[in-house]
Amino acid sequence: MTARNEVGESAAAWAAQSVRPATVPSQPTEVTVTPGNQVVDVAWTAPESSGGEAVESYRAFAVAADGRLVGICNSTTLSCRIDALTNGITVSVTVIARNAVGDGTESAPTTPITPATVPAAPLIASVERGNTTITAVWTAPVDNGGSAVTEYSATASAAGLPPVVCITAETRCVLTGLVNGSAYRVQVTAINAMGASGASNLSAGLVPAGPPSAPRSVAVSAKTSSQVALRWKAPARTNGEPIIDYTVQWSTRKTTGFVNLRDPRSAVTTASFTRPRKGVTLYIRVIAVNGAGVSVATTPIAVPAK
Repeated sequence: MTARNEVGESAAAWAAQSVRPATVPSQPTEVTVTPGNQVVDVAWTAPESSGGEAVESYRAFAVAADGRLVGICNSTTLSCRIDALTNGITVSVTVIARNAVGDGTESAPTTPITPATVPAAPLIASVERGNTTITAVWTAPVDNGGSAVTEYSATASAAGLPPVVCITAETRCVLTGLVNGSAYRVQVTAINAMGASGASNLSAGLVPAGPPSAPRSVAVSAKTSSQVALRWKAPARTNGEPIIDYTVQWSTRKTTGFVNLRDPRSAVTTASFTRPRKGVTLYIRVIAVNGAGVSVATTPIAVPAK
C-alpha cells in the first residue's frame, strides 16, 4: 500500500497481517459420572466448538447439594477423577473447557450421585438350631459405606456339604434345608449399591436336629400277673441327636388315657415294671426322646391280664 500527494508517491507500507477471530470454547457435552470410594470418575465429550483456538485443558467441579464446592480435577484428556470426597455426600458435576482465550461455559450439572464403598461387615448376634434349620440374627454394619444396605446374604457351611444361602433385607434369616446331624457355621455379608461387605464373624458350630422317629417292634418279653417285661428296637432315624431316653406309657383303653410309667432315664431298649392295674388288659406304647424332642408314640400293644 502506498500514499500519493502533490509531491509524489510514498514508499510501500508493510502488508497488514491477517487476524483470526477467536472466542472461548462451547461447553463439553455427554458428561458421565461414576461413583467410587471417596471419588467420582468423570468423562465427557469435547465441545462442539473450540472457539477458534485449540482446547488446551478441562476442569471438572463437584458441588454438594448445599452449593459447596467439594472437589476439582484438571485434565488435558476427556476424563479425570475427583478425589478426597466424603462417602455418603451427594454431588453434582460440571465441566468447562479452556483455550488460549479463556474458560468456556460450564456443562449442565449431572444428575446427583453419591461417592460410596461397600459396607462394613455385620456382626452375628445369635444362632439357634432347629429341625433342618438354623436361625441367625445379626446387627447391621456400623458403617454402610455411604450407600444404604439393601440386603444381606447369610451362608451356612458344613464340611462335605454344599453351602446353604439365605438372602434377606432383614437382620434375621432362617436357613432351611440343612442336614440334621451335620455341624454348620454361619457367616453374613451386607450388600449395598457398591457391592458386598467382608464376611461377619463366624458363628459357633451348630448341629441341626429334630425329634427321632418312633421306636420299633415293641413286644412283651415276659409277663406274670403282677410283672411285665418289654423290649423294642431303637428308632430307624435319630434325626441328628442321639437317643437319651425312652418313655413307656400305659392305659386300660386302646387309644386314650395313657399315663407315663415311672422309670429311670435310660437309653436302653428294655423295661420291666409292676402292673399298675391288675386283672385287666393293659395297652402299652413307647416314645423315644433325644436332645431335640420326642418321637410319636408306637402303636399300643395289648398285655392281657394273664
